[in-house]
Amino acid sequence: MDKRKIISVKKSRWLQSELVDWSSQGLISQQQSDEIQAYYRIEQSQDSTSNTSWTTGILVALGALLIGGGVIMLFAHNWEVLGKAARTFLSFLPLVIAQSLCLYTYRQRFTSVAWREASAGLTFMAIAASISLIGQTYHIYGDLERFVITWFALGLPLAYLMRSNLVLILLTALVVWLCTFQGDPYWLLFIAFVPLWIDFYHNQRNGTFYWSTWLATFGFALSIMLSAVYRDSPLSLYPIISLLLMAVAFYGLGKSIFGLTEMGFWRNPLASTGALGIGSFSLILSYGDSWVWGYSRLDLAYGFSFYLDALLIFVAFGIITWVLIRYWSRLYWYQRLLMLVSISAVFAILHFAQSYSSYSLLIIAMNLFILCTSTLIIIRAVELNRALLLNAGLIWMSCLILIRFFDSDIGILIKAFAFILIGSGFIAVNIWFSRQHNKSTLQNSEMAND
Repeated sequence: MDKRKIISVKKSRWLQSELVDWSSQGLISQQQSDEIQAYYRIEQSQDSTSNTSWTTGILVALGALLIGGGVIMLFAHNWEVLGKAARTFLSFLPLVIAQSLCLYTYRQRFTSVAWREASAGLTFMAIAASISLIGQTYHIYGDLERFVITWFALGLPLAYLMRSNLVLILLTALVVWLCTFQGDPYWLLFIAFVPLWIDFYHNQRNGTFYWSTWLATFGFALSIMLSAVYRDSPLSLYPIISLLLMAVAFYGLGKSIFGLTEMGFWRNPLASTGALGIGSFSLILSYGDSWVWGYSRLDLAYGFSFYLDALLIFVAFGIITWVLIRYWSRLYWYQRLLMLVSISAVFAILHFAQSYSSYSLLIIAMNLFILCTSTLIIIRAVELNRALLLNAGLIWMSCLILIRFFDSDIGILIKAFAFILIGSGFIAVNIWFSRQHNKSTLQNSEMAND
């Protein structure tokens, strides 16, 4: 009979992250960590039920959206032969049905993820259909931008009332869409999601929560980039440098919210998005004239939007500074370097505000940063037995090496050998790592049985 204590999957993940932190600080030995893990057994049924619940919710919500789209197309096929009264009735009919379904779900089925997501998603699409059909029937003036704003304003309360991650994802898409218009800084609308996201973080941290957080994170980053492209903005003056600073802020914010210990790529959307941004933009800044890419200062209009985007840069640097001061002693060295790269971005902005000269030292510093940090990531991945982190460090270092090869006048034969060597290195390291992982897993299993 198995006498181990049963704990939930959530508690098991927390315990594993804490054990890694305690081992790194020397509070317990690796043997003690293994013995503590062997003392507990994960309750599998709870995990499978949770996964089934949110997966079913996503599939049912998708089905509801398809049904709503099909009904709208049926209306559109016979629209010209109907009178105004019939058009008005049919315009509101999908919305009334969807709202009735929401009312039933709110009173009877609110604990069901599938019912909540399906009814909320159907209502959200019905709102757009009713707005467009009524506007077409009565020839109400309005452009596409106003339509999207109205849709967002009417759909936002639905996300709070039904606690729907699907609606949160769709609202994110609307904000990104609004940022393509050459108007106001619509990325500010993401502030409206913060109270709902905090509530999800504390009470509803399941699969749909991570999906919506990932998409909202990417949506916010994309909205900022679109704002820089479509409007006069200080972000467009130094685009790559500013985006690097934003990526570091994302990384630090994710570490402070979701935890400093390595929680996995999927379970920390903010830090993972920031890490992807740091890796990408640092590679760009290690090459050529990328430090001085941007638009002319003469093209910028110094209005409200300009100063708001400038404030965003200061807020990003403030977040980075706060995380470094508060968590410096608990950060690993590669995490410290990932955060400290923001200093080069701030120095570049302050320096280039005066002139575009002497940026060669920054290019050298960025190359050294990538080389040192990727090496530390690989070492840390081997210590933690993390394949994803290991390959991330290898890919980052390999990209730097390849860029330097193509940036030089080395012959094609040597470049071909470089590709072969890097590919062979990837395969060899992963085979070695896989064997070490299997050996470690076998040892832990034997200790648990004993």
